[in-house]
Amino acid sequence: MLPSSSEGERHYTMVVLDTQGFQRAAAAPFILDRSITDEFIQAMVVDLSDIVIYVVNTLRIADQLKIRFLQKEMASKDTENKKKLFILHNFMHLFETTDVQEYIKTDIIDAFGGKEIQNPEGELWYQSKMISKFPVVHFIMANAFSEAGVYYNAKTIRLIQKFIGTYPTTSRKINMTEAVMEHLHNVLPSYFYPTSLKSRAEALGANQTFIEVVQYSQNVITRFYKQATHTVQSTKSKVSSWLFGSLSKESKKQTPHDYFEIAYVPSEELNSSKGYIRLVEPRKLQYLPMDSISGRPDYFPKISVDELISNDIWKLYIDAPGSEDIQWSVQFFENDLPLFTIQARRELPQDYSQKSSAFRKARDVLHIDRFTDSFILHNVLNAREMAYTIKTQERQFGRWVRHVQISSAVMTDTIKTEYIDGVIIVQGKLRTTSANSRSTDL
Repeated sequence: MLPSSSEGERHYTMVVLDTQGFQRAAAAPFILDRSITDEFIQAMVVDLSDIVIYVVNTLRIADQLKIRFLQKEMASKDTENKKKLFILHNFMHLFETTDVQEYIKTDIIDAFGGKEIQNPEGELWYQSKMISKFPVVHFIMANAFSEAGVYYNAKTIRLIQKFIGTYPTTSRKINMTEAVMEHLHNVLPSYFYPTSLKSRAEALGANQTFIEVVQYSQNVITRFYKQATHTVQSTKSKVSSWLFGSLSKESKKQTPHDYFEIAYVPSEELNSSKGYIRLVEPRKLQYLPMDSISGRPDYFPKISVDELISNDIWKLYIDAPGSEDIQWSVQFFENDLPLFTIQARRELPQDYSQKSSAFRKARDVLHIDRFTDSFILHNVLNAREMAYTIKTQERQFGRWVRHVQISSAVMTDTIKTEYIDGVIIVQGKLRTTSANSRSTDL
């Protein structure tokens, strides 16, 4: 909402930006496009609005994380403390006030540390300031044709009208078209970049170093390139097109195991790259393989990072073709400080054939979502025949992901495992607090 006032009589004209259909399901080929579009629309609404009203039903973890993200995002941009975030808890499926009160405890008081406030008119709301001291106001509604709805709804509507009516920015005016165009002008360049070699050379200079991002969708390969702003020194070992480091004895790194970092792509090598996607600074990635895999050169693992939306949402692939027992560790840095470490171990069934093409394509996929500080670890066998084999061996599938450990500066509040379409998914919420490591056996 964008309150403003006209000359003369003091009253409000509001422009309402509605994100109708936000996060609705999309056809399978367009899931990524829909996700990017939703994030773009939400960012625009938050940037342009003075008051953001986020409507939730009974609270889910995804809602809780999204609200925390909005709170952080608005606090970082609201230097004058003028923006407001309202959360409308629309308990449309609840009919009794006692049921609503139970959900108020779990969804507002426990989840956000909400404090109850009631004015002399009996209008009730909750306020929380858990992140960056940015206030969040929570309102309650219930089923309109119920005892709870009669008790809460009319009071809540009047209360929201009062909050908006007393908004302090009474002199602000806005041209909606100009505001949207200015936002697009400032934001769109971060979503797109010249993709042809000629355009890149003209835009950034032919001798620059680039990061290559490759998106695979419906058999169409789209390549994006971003200029490297930091210099990274690779090992003395030869670096192939997509093998960022080598486990050969030429490496002189003094570490407990062989070590290598992600390398940048020199401009002259842009045409020779075929397949994986790399990490964009300021994050660095370390890989510490087990000694047991130092065998044939073609069995060396490959590491890649898939930057899907921005520097904050990407996927990490750990490929170890033909390796029966792999343990890997990935450490993430921000501003040269360790952020967190992910460690995992993959163990293949002893009776599984090394001659299978699916075995040669075995990989782990780690999806990091820095918008919500969460992660999903997939153990994937990238072939149809293996997907079929797994479905017939569910009892043995627990051996594919034996151990997931979260360590360093991170603990997990919850770890959830699911078995979906031949993939074990391990979900946990990250928080960057100094604590002892915690692990879970699957």
